[in-house]
Amino acid sequence: MTEKLTIKAKDQQLDIDTNRADIAAAFIRSIVGVAPIVGPLVAEIITATIPNQKLERIVISIRVLEDRLKYVEEDVIRGKFKTDTFTDLLEDAFPQMARALTDERKGYIANLLANSLTDDTLNHLAQKKLLSLLNELNDAEIILLHFYAVRQADEEKAAAMLKEYPFIQEAITHKPETRTEEDLMFREYHGTLIMTSLIMGPVEKEHPSPTGYLLLKYIQPDKTSCG
Repeated sequence: MTEKLTIKAKDQQLDIDTNRADIAAAFIRSIVGVAPIVGPLVAEIITATIPNQKLERIVISIRVLEDRLKYVEEDVIRGKFKTDTFTDLLEDAFPQMARALTDERKGYIANLLANSLTDDTLNHLAQKKLLSLLNELNDAEIILLHFYAVRQADEEKAAAMLKEYPFIQEAITHKPETRTEEDLMFREYHGTLIMTSLIMGPVEKEHPSPTGYLLLKYIQPDKTSCG
């Protein structure tokens, strides 16, 4: 049976059969089209082993990465992209890109990669660890971690987040009783942040740990638009 794959690239749609060679070629053309600087560099690294139905998500993530790097000199980008360390980090990121269902998640990944390219503060293994931590968190847990940071610095913004994301209140409310299965899952978001050592402090004054703040610095939750 022949399936069809649709990839959006510069206001056009490419309809191609799921033959591996055709998909790989169309995928590379799409990446180069949406990201003329970063795209060709990615095309040198990527292989045709990525599941066909997830290629479009990677194309979008690469486009977002290109946007994040628009103020960085092209020679700097090319030089760092060709290093073994960044190639290794990018290969770790591809599966996450392929699974990224939301604009926010694509933004987190792109921001982390862009900051890894432009910030030499962390070594390669530390950058890989942050990418791994990002993979362990769902979008709600990232929002919750972000809220803990915002609560320390901006009460007005924290109030706005509580209004926008009602689950936060349930997640941070430490009650012995659990009213619904949904409430239980909200508590699990908090538990995940504890288990990954991303928040710390007494219950009523919990805040991100140094690692939690570092992760937020790299994924920049306030800058996750894919528009």
